[in-house]
Amino acid sequence: MQETRLYGERNSPEMNTALERLSAERIRHKQTSEFQIKVGPFNFYPDRETIYMDGDQKARPERGLENFLALIAKVRARNPRAFEYASARKSSPEGGQGFNLRDALSDD
Repeated sequence: MQETRLYGERNSPEMNTALERLSAERIRHKQTSEFQIKVGPFNFYPDRETIYMDGDQKARPERGLENFLALIAKVRARNPRAFEYASARKSSPEGGQGFNLRDALSDD
């Protein structure tokens, strides 16, 4: 799922920096447009530094690449399998069931 520089020379410097960092951190990601990177349920827009979660109408309050990486790390810390391929989750006995992503993001 690591599709670095999907849009090649049309990528902004911010997009290239984010793609390089995600690859360096070995975070599975996909560049879905010139403007968006998808990691699991998160959507990051490097030029605007905004972060959305699937289904959200508004951007999260956190901004920027470092905060995006921190969100991913937080979810991984609470559920290391959260960013595995779906086929790997289906074959596991627990399959990720019972894990609430919004709970994992809260500071409680």
